[in-house]
Amino acid sequence: MTQCVYLIDDDDAIRDSLSTLLASVGWQRQPYASVADFEHQHSDWRSLRGCLLLDIRMPGKTGLTLL
Repeated sequence: MTQCVYLIDDDDAIRDSLSTLLASVGWQRQPYASVADFEHQHSDWRSLRGCLLLDIRMPGKTGLTLL
């Protein structure tokens, strides 16, 4: 599995901008609008390769809570 930046941010503009920036330097990225969306897609964390880029203030579960 390739390494990826898992980008979780509830602000559409921030998420889109960061995703575009990461893509411009050739990094694989997967953007999510919430921690719940991320957890729904990735229930088994052991299979993930890469890093998390988290917003720390979001409605519901925050980036700090996930971390």
